[in-house]
Amino acid sequence: MPFFAGVDGGATKTLAVIGDEHGNILGRGRSGPGNYQLIGLEAAMKAVGEAIDLACAQARRTRADLTYAALGLAGADRPVDFEELDKGARGVLGGTPFRVLNDTWVGLRGGTRAGWGAVAVSGSGANAAARSRDGRQAVLHAMGYETGNRGGAADIVRDAMHWAFRSLERSGPKSLLEAEVPKLMGYKDLDELMSSAYSYEDLMRIAPLVFKLASQGDQAAQDILVSIGTDQGDQVCGVIRQLGLEDEPVEVVLVGSVYKGEDPLLIDAMNLAIHRVCPRARLHPPVYQPAVGAYLTALEDHGVVVDERVYANVDRTAGDLKGAVTTD
Repeated sequence: MPFFAGVDGGATKTLAVIGDEHGNILGRGRSGPGNYQLIGLEAAMKAVGEAIDLACAQARRTRADLTYAALGLAGADRPVDFEELDKGARGVLGGTPFRVLNDTWVGLRGGTRAGWGAVAVSGSGANAAARSRDGRQAVLHAMGYETGNRGGAADIVRDAMHWAFRSLERSGPKSLLEAEVPKLMGYKDLDELMSSAYSYEDLMRIAPLVFKLASQGDQAAQDILVSIGTDQGDQVCGVIRQLGLEDEPVEVVLVGSVYKGEDPLLIDAMNLAIHRVCPRARLHPPVYQPAVGAYLTALEDHGVVVDERVYANVDRTAGDLKGAVTTD
């Protein structure tokens, strides 16, 4: 019996699912970061292999049993990235056929059953992509601020630190960020924080704090979320414009941990920016997590028709991989 793997590899985790050709998800595995641009090819491929092995073990299979795999990987942006990732994936999968694609596409495939639409990804970093009804595609360069890209948790953290110090130095509005950022990280004040060593993981804890303070009425925190949401909306509008979808009822799938924030301002600002360009667009969380989108991509690449019977089996076996925003 054929068995298929779908992998979603991001900046903080890699998730793999294993299933049969009928849509039955038989195993899942989670491992560390899978973005080779951040941690190197060897470490990223190790994470991909570990996630696949854990999923295979749960399904009582091995990598050798796989018929085909689709790998949706953050960092698969430029031709050189695909060359490197294809080489690395061959080392992981041996003779098993596979396809590497940017993680936005598995987010879109898992996010909607329509087969077309737009996806906004906001985890540690951010990206946006769209596909038209006739299969044309557009995706951002997504190589950071210098390439026009902004909107992930790292950008929220950068802005939070900026306005915390502006509050301290009285060059900006007073903000709860001034006291709460160092407190969150275990320091008495920003001066002590500035002279201490802290990790990337420590910094990433600041993003949820910004949502919390925004919900408490802090103006600086609110302005950060509105600014980030507006930029994300503008970037989604960019891929919509490239495909001429402004008058279409575009589903915009929201994938990533940032969209789980407790204050609605970021999504509100994003919604407004998108509706100025595409009034019929509708923003919503994904139907399935991106790893399931990768698995569905693997099925379709292999010629399996994903019909209502397949979807019914996915719904029955996906568990918490269904209907939730991811923690990418």
